[in-house]
Amino acid sequence: METVIAKIMYGIDGEHMYKGLPPYVCPNCHTLLKRTINLDYKIKQKSGDLIHTYDGYCIVSEAFMLFCKSNKYPELEFVQLPQSPNYYYFNPKKIFYTDAERRHVQFINPCKYCGGYEEVIGSTPNYIKQGIDIQSDDFICRSDYEFGTGERKSPLIVIGLETEKKIKLAKLKNIYFAKIFK
Repeated sequence: METVIAKIMYGIDGEHMYKGLPPYVCPNCHTLLKRTINLDYKIKQKSGDLIHTYDGYCIVSEAFMLFCKSNKYPELEFVQLPQSPNYYYFNPKKIFYTDAERRHVQFINPCKYCGGYEEVIGSTPNYIKQGIDIQSDDFICRSDYEFGTGERKSPLIVIGLETEKKIKLAKLKNIYFAKIFK
Protein backbone atom coordinates (compact mmCIF):
# COMPACT_ATOMS: atom_id res chain seq x y z
CA MET A 1 0.00 0.00 0.00
CA GLU A 2 1.34 3.38 -0.99
CA THR A 3 1.77 6.10 1.61
CA VAL A 4 -0.03 9.41 1.12
CA ILE A 5 2.36 12.24 2.00
CA ALA A 6 0.60 15.35 0.64
CA LYS A 7 -2.46 16.47 -1.31
CA ILE A 8 -3.18 18.34 -4.52
CA MET A 9 -5.74 21.07 -3.85
CA TYR A 10 -8.37 21.85 -6.49
CA GLY A 11 -11.11 24.42 -6.70
CA ILE A 12 -14.09 24.91 -8.95
CA ASP A 13 -13.68 25.78 -12.62
CA GLY A 14 -14.09 29.41 -13.57
CA GLU A 15 -14.22 31.24 -16.86
CA HIS A 16 -11.16 32.49 -18.77
CA MET A 17 -9.01 35.28 -17.33
CA TYR A 18 -8.39 36.49 -20.90
CA LYS A 19 -10.57 36.42 -23.98
CA GLY A 20 -8.13 34.99 -26.51
CA LEU A 21 -4.44 34.57 -25.82
CA PRO A 22 -2.96 36.29 -22.78
CA PRO A 23 0.10 38.52 -23.21
CA TYR A 24 3.58 37.02 -23.01
CA VAL A 25 3.00 33.65 -24.68
CA CYS A 26 5.43 31.81 -26.90
CA PRO A 27 4.32 32.42 -30.49
CA ASN A 28 5.03 28.78 -31.35
CA CYS A 29 3.61 26.60 -28.54
CA HIS A 30 1.59 29.21 -26.59
CA THR A 31 3.33 28.43 -23.30
CA LEU A 32 2.99 31.36 -20.91
CA LEU A 33 6.36 33.02 -20.56
CA LYS A 34 5.12 35.40 -17.87
CA ARG A 35 1.81 35.24 -16.02
CA THR A 36 0.09 38.63 -15.80
CA ILE A 37 -3.31 39.59 -14.45
CA ASN A 38 -6.06 40.95 -16.67
CA LEU A 39 -7.03 44.09 -14.73
CA ASP A 40 -10.48 44.01 -16.36
CA TYR A 41 -11.20 40.41 -15.30
CA LYS A 42 -14.33 40.07 -13.17
CA ILE A 43 -15.35 36.83 -11.49
CA LYS A 44 -18.88 35.86 -12.47
CA GLN A 45 -19.24 32.73 -10.32
CA LYS A 46 -18.39 33.53 -6.69
CA SER A 47 -19.42 30.23 -5.16
CA GLY A 48 -16.10 28.98 -3.85
CA ASP A 49 -12.91 29.96 -2.05
CA LEU A 50 -10.64 28.49 -4.75
CA ILE A 51 -11.28 28.93 -8.47
CA HIS A 52 -9.17 27.75 -11.41
CA THR A 53 -9.74 29.66 -14.63
CA TYR A 54 -9.70 27.68 -17.87
CA ASP A 55 -6.53 29.51 -18.90
CA GLY A 56 -4.51 28.47 -15.87
CA TYR A 57 -4.97 31.14 -13.20
CA CYS A 58 -5.68 30.26 -9.57
CA ILE A 59 -8.07 32.68 -7.88
CA VAL A 60 -8.83 32.65 -4.16
CA SER A 61 -11.28 34.43 -1.90
CA GLU A 62 -10.36 36.85 0.83
CA ALA A 63 -11.32 34.12 3.32
CA PHE A 64 -8.67 31.82 1.81
CA MET A 65 -6.07 34.60 1.80
CA LEU A 66 -6.78 35.40 5.47
CA PHE A 67 -6.58 31.68 6.31
CA CYS A 68 -3.09 31.55 4.73
CA LYS A 69 -1.93 34.71 6.50
CA SER A 70 -3.24 33.57 9.90
CA ASN A 71 -1.37 30.28 9.48
CA LYS A 72 1.77 32.19 8.39
CA TYR A 73 2.40 30.12 5.26
CA PRO A 74 5.54 31.56 3.63
CA GLU A 75 6.21 32.51 0.03
CA LEU A 76 2.63 32.98 -1.15
CA GLU A 77 1.72 35.74 -3.59
CA PHE A 78 -1.74 37.34 -3.55
CA VAL A 79 -2.65 39.98 -6.15
CA GLN A 80 -6.00 41.67 -5.66
CA LEU A 81 -8.29 41.62 -8.70
CA PRO A 82 -9.48 45.24 -9.18
CA GLN A 83 -12.84 44.28 -10.73
CA SER A 84 -13.55 41.52 -8.18
CA PRO A 85 -13.24 42.88 -4.64
CA ASN A 86 -12.29 40.23 -2.08
CA TYR A 87 -10.71 37.95 -4.72
CA TYR A 88 -7.03 37.48 -5.48
CA TYR A 89 -4.75 35.84 -7.99
CA PHE A 90 -2.88 33.21 -5.95
CA ASN A 91 0.63 31.98 -6.65
CA PRO A 92 2.66 29.83 -4.24
CA LYS A 93 6.38 30.42 -4.78
CA LYS A 94 7.79 27.33 -3.01
CA ILE A 95 8.28 24.31 -5.27
CA PHE A 96 7.14 20.76 -4.54
CA TYR A 97 9.19 18.36 -6.66
CA THR A 98 7.16 15.62 -8.30
CA ASP A 99 8.34 12.39 -9.88
CA ALA A 100 7.42 12.72 -13.55
CA GLU A 101 8.99 9.37 -14.41
CA ARG A 102 6.97 7.28 -11.95
CA ARG A 103 3.80 9.14 -12.92
CA HIS A 104 4.58 8.71 -16.61
CA VAL A 105 4.08 12.41 -17.33
CA GLN A 106 4.04 13.05 -21.06
CA PHE A 107 5.92 16.08 -22.38
CA ILE A 108 4.48 16.55 -25.87
CA ASN A 109 6.01 18.59 -28.70
CA PRO A 110 9.07 20.30 -27.23
CA CYS A 111 9.38 23.92 -28.35
CA LYS A 112 12.68 25.02 -29.86
CA TYR A 113 11.80 28.70 -29.21
CA CYS A 114 11.00 28.83 -25.50
CA GLY A 115 12.18 25.43 -24.21
CA GLY A 116 8.67 24.54 -23.02
CA TYR A 117 6.22 21.98 -24.33
CA GLU A 118 2.96 22.30 -26.20
CA GLU A 119 1.37 19.87 -23.74
CA VAL A 120 2.29 18.39 -20.36
CA ILE A 121 -0.18 15.69 -19.33
CA GLY A 122 -0.42 13.18 -16.50
CA SER A 123 -0.82 15.19 -13.30
CA THR A 124 -2.56 12.54 -11.18
CA PRO A 125 -1.99 10.34 -9.37
CA ASN A 126 1.19 12.06 -8.35
CA TYR A 127 4.34 11.11 -6.48
CA ILE A 128 6.97 13.09 -4.64
CA LYS A 129 10.35 12.98 -6.34
CA GLN A 130 12.50 10.24 -4.84
CA GLY A 131 15.15 11.53 -2.46
CA ILE A 132 13.09 14.58 -1.46
CA ASP A 133 11.93 14.75 2.16
CA ILE A 134 9.11 16.94 3.42
CA GLN A 135 10.06 18.86 6.56
CA SER A 136 6.47 19.54 7.68
CA ASP A 137 2.89 18.36 7.19
CA ASP A 138 1.68 21.97 7.13
CA PHE A 139 2.62 23.80 3.92
CA ILE A 140 1.38 25.21 0.61
CA CYS A 141 3.53 24.85 -2.52
CA ARG A 142 3.23 24.55 -6.29
CA SER A 143 4.34 21.66 -8.47
CA ASP A 144 7.57 21.90 -10.40
CA TYR A 145 5.70 21.32 -13.68
CA GLU A 146 2.74 23.13 -15.18
CA PHE A 147 0.19 20.72 -16.60
CA GLY A 148 -2.17 21.30 -19.52
CA THR A 149 -2.02 22.52 -23.12
CA GLY A 150 -0.65 25.75 -24.58
CA GLU A 151 -1.56 28.87 -22.61
CA ARG A 152 -3.86 26.77 -20.39
CA LYS A 153 -1.05 25.12 -18.44
CA SER A 154 -0.89 25.67 -14.70
CA PRO A 155 0.95 24.23 -11.71
CA LEU A 156 -0.70 21.96 -9.19
CA ILE A 157 -1.28 23.49 -5.76
CA VAL A 158 0.25 21.06 -3.24
CA ILE A 159 -0.53 21.13 0.46
CA GLY A 160 0.47 19.16 3.53
CA LEU A 161 -1.83 16.71 5.27
CA GLU A 162 -2.13 19.01 8.29
CA THR A 163 -2.98 21.90 5.96
CA GLU A 164 -5.85 19.86 4.51
CA LYS A 165 -7.25 19.34 8.04
CA LYS A 166 -7.00 23.07 8.75
CA ILE A 167 -8.78 23.96 5.48
CA LYS A 168 -11.62 21.60 6.35
CA LEU A 169 -11.89 23.01 9.89
CA ALA A 170 -11.97 26.55 8.46
CA LYS A 171 -14.96 25.48 6.33
CA LEU A 172 -13.54 26.99 3.16
CA LYS A 173 -15.97 26.21 0.35
CA ASN A 174 -15.61 24.10 -2.79
CA ILE A 175 -12.05 22.94 -2.22
CA TYR A 176 -11.20 19.36 -3.21
CA PHE A 177 -8.17 17.14 -2.72
CA ALA A 178 -6.25 14.40 -4.57
CA LYS A 179 -3.52 12.22 -3.11
CA ILE A 180 0.23 12.51 -3.61
CA PHE A 181 2.16 9.37 -2.77
CA LYS A 182 5.65 8.77 -1.42
